[in-house]
Amino acid sequence: MKTAAKMAVLAAAALVALILGVGVGSVFIPPDEVCAILAHFFFGTALPESIDPVYPSLVFNMRLPRVLMAFLTGAGLAVSGTVMQSVLRNPLASPFGLGVSAGAGLGAALVIVAGVSSGLLGAFLLPSVSLCFALVTVVLVVGFATRLDRSLSNTTIVLTGMVVSLFLNAIMNLLSTLSPLYAQQISLWTLGSFSSKEWSQVAVLAPVTLLCTLFFLRFSREMDVMTFGEEQAQAMGVALRRMKWVLLVAIAVLTG
Repeated sequence: MKTAAKMAVLAAAALVALILGVGVGSVFIPPDEVCAILAHFFFGTALPESIDPVYPSLVFNMRLPRVLMAFLTGAGLAVSGTVMQSVLRNPLASPFGLGVSAGAGLGAALVIVAGVSSGLLGAFLLPSVSLCFALVTVVLVVGFATRLDRSLSNTTIVLTGMVVSLFLNAIMNLLSTLSPLYAQQISLWTLGSFSSKEWSQVAVLAPVTLLCTLFFLRFSREMDVMTFGEEQAQAMGVALRRMKWVLLVAIAVLTG
């Protein structure tokens, strides 16, 4: 099967999954009604009289933002994981191995325990702080790995990331233990949830996911070469250290 055909099949499967995801819930909405409601909101078509008057608001204002958030989150993590596997030449590699998740969780835990609030950022305070901590964590991991190994080998990056991740998780667990009143809130935030998500969150996540994906596509050739090995990549003219820095920081942005 050619690449174009594979992409068409995957796009159709993703569209079907989105429609089914919107329809499934405490009240099941048939796929044809979901399509009619979406066509009404996006293209201004008339709604069939057989559709329950409650369904349009339920689909567009409640279920669709949550489904899109889950879809975009999965897409972002999938892209990040693919790039990480290409950079580290390890099929089991993931962005969480660099301590991104641990750093983001520690940032959120500090905000929760400190009781910090911001009228300017509002609901985006926790995600913003988490993103900053994720970026700082990756910069620390890669910087420390560079000091240990000037060639910045994959093994050094992985081991450094694991050590930093365990250390940050230990600090977060210590905060939860010392602040039992906030332990449940920290745990629930770490687990994550798509409930109560609105279009404002989708408007933030969608462009970030799209721009980061396009950014990674810009370096697709370099990543293909890197999969053959570090020596081969350097021999073919890839600035390996700079490329690793750029890609790992971008992974932290998308994952965070």
